[in-house]
Amino acid sequence: MWKNKAFLSAGIIVALAVAAKVFLRIYRIVGSSMTPTLHDGDLVVCVGSKRPERGKIALIRRGSDVMVKRIIAMQGDDIRIENTGEVFLNGVKLEEPYLRGKLTPEVPISLTVPKGCIFVMGDNRADSVDSRSQRVGYLHRHSVLGIAVAAITPSGFRSL
Repeated sequence: MWKNKAFLSAGIIVALAVAAKVFLRIYRIVGSSMTPTLHDGDLVVCVGSKRPERGKIALIRRGSDVMVKRIIAMQGDDIRIENTGEVFLNGVKLEEPYLRGKLTPEVPISLTVPKGCIFVMGDNRADSVDSRSQRVGYLHRHSVLGIAVAAITPSGFRSL
């Protein structure tokens, strides 16, 4: 009887490990583009089965690179970035409590996100290569590998 329990326990452990491998991703932050929310060396826990949403932090594949950015806009959204750095989404000023300090002056942008795409930005606007750049631009929503749900930092574990 104990052999059956041992096999059952082993099966459950294997099933949980496979499920974690399929649905969870852990990624180490490289650089400062997401400060003050995430810092160089922090680990983010991402859930692959979550759908992209505005305001969420996403793990994104772009070619052979992987990056972590905040989803600002989705398909059909009108986005406007003023030269003051203020962001307007569908005509309404975006509240961004995750930003600290003064906004960085920007080159004004006004656009509509194409079908099937997302527009992302780093929280450290002065040090982020993101959808504002021609090097990144719009990203296909299927390039989202997962949505960050937690961070493991030197000070501990916290939800995002």
